Amino acid sequence: MPTITWVNGQAPNKDNTRIGEDINVTAHILIDGETTPITKTATYKVVSSVPKHVFETNRGAVFPGVSDVYDAKQYVKPVNDSWTQNAQRMNFQFTNSYGPSKDVVGISTRDIRVTYDNHQTQIIKILAKVKPDPPRIDGNSVTYKAGLTNQQIKINNVLSSSTIKLFKADNTPLTITNTTYGSGNTAVVTVSDALPNGVIKARSSITMNNVTYTTQDEHGRAIDVTRNEFVDSNDSATATVTPQLQATSEGAVFIKGGDGFDFGHVERFIQNPPHGATVAWHDSPDTWKNTVGNTHKTAVVTLPNGQGTRNVEVPVKVYPVANAKAPSRDVKGQNLTNGTDAINYITFDPNTNTNGITAAWANRQQPNNQQAGVQHLNVDVTYPGISAAKRVPVTVNVYQFEFPQTTYTTTVGGTLASGTQASGYAHIQNANGLPTDGFTYKWNRDTTGTNDANWAAMNKPNAAKVVNAKYDVIYNGHTFATSLPAKFVVKRRPTSETNCYWKRQQEQLRLHLEQTKQ
Repeated sequence: MPTITWVNGQAPNKDNTRIGEDINVTAHILIDGETTPITKTATYKVVSSVPKHVFETNRGAVFPGVSDVYDAKQYVKPVNDSWTQNAQRMNFQFTNSYGPSKDVVGISTRDIRVTYDNHQTQIIKILAKVKPDPPRIDGNSVTYKAGLTNQQIKINNVLSSSTIKLFKADNTPLTITNTTYGSGNTAVVTVSDALPNGVIKARSSITMNNVTYTTQDEHGRAIDVTRNEFVDSNDSATATVTPQLQATSEGAVFIKGGDGFDFGHVERFIQNPPHGATVAWHDSPDTWKNTVGNTHKTAVVTLPNGQGTRNVEVPVKVYPVANAKAPSRDVKGQNLTNGTDAINYITFDPNTNTNGITAAWANRQQPNNQQAGVQHLNVDVTYPGISAAKRVPVTVNVYQFEFPQTTYTTTVGGTLASGTQASGYAHIQNANGLPTDGFTYKWNRDTTGTNDANWAAMNKPNAAKVVNAKYDVIYNGHTFATSLPAKFVVKRRPTSETNCYWKRQQEQLRLHLEQTKQ
């Protein structure tokens, strides 16, 4: 039997990377009994097959390059035309199945057995992708939303097994943070990015992990790989995101408690509200109308024709209530405690958010420190953004102390009809309505020589005199005011009266002496 020896190790190699080329090999053939080998040269070719490409199509459409989905040969091609001329002597069959379905959305593989003309076989795994139908963006869900974040958009015609993607017109992706699938191939996505003022489009995607199929390595050889694969739908028709609803720049402005403020007709706080829309507060005004400060409150706009609702943040400014300060006690002719500036007579509940508030005397009638008595005035308080001024009644108390009469008369040794207590002479001009609680009275030292409540020197005075007396009014431990003066006159007794007085004294002395002798 002859012995064959390949020259320089040139034995045929089916794994040779020179696929489709004629490869020369040389062998020495030594026949039994001979000593000189015969040298022969032969040619062989390595053949191989790979899928034509990844087969991707729309649902219901034939795969590119395939006219008959059941003809396995249409899915494969030779590497480097290695078997193009011999195709008629080859066989191509799907193993255990038919070709990939063009009607079922998703990702699938099929095995094709290629039988070459030398009866060798090769298994080719083809990868087929059928795109999901294009989604449809519900146009009602994107009206009045441009510029808003964390918005929900309804997407129709999507499979629950798909992933939804949204894009701006320039294909910039929008971030979807949540997807909720509903019945009837619908889904609602939450977009965290601000929605553009313009068009958007959607795609859906099917993903399958660990898919094994045949492809070519860097040397052109057929190899099987396992990868995660996906197939995207075509883009949806665009949907136009219209500008978001805006609140009026001023919003709702009112005084704490909202007395007289119309909390209804909320649509007046929305710029150009859509025709047929209704607007209501998300939270009842009763829960926030007594909170002073600047904030925003949500108005819910219900769009017509089932377009859903939109939330609009309305600026709300709540001012404090203006009240009159408790009246001070002022003295006629002296500077008023609160001056003549109207705002000084107002206190706010609470004393916050008062910027821009002004006050003026109604009818230009302001307090008069030359007018004793109770002065009933009005202050008009004006709040920014509120057309009508808030009128606040104000009371100003001005005191002028005097004596009930201008002159008091007695005689030496006599007594005053009103006594010697300063309080017995207290009198206030126009006293009606003026509070007097807390007042005590003492004589004025500069005019009477005493600062006591009792003028002892005027109790049976022993000398004639005239005193222009005043009394001091004490309030909270301090001198609040000094009265106008009154004249106190001590007259000498008449002569006849004086003689009778001495006779009575002498008679009393005589009787006393007689009694002592007994």
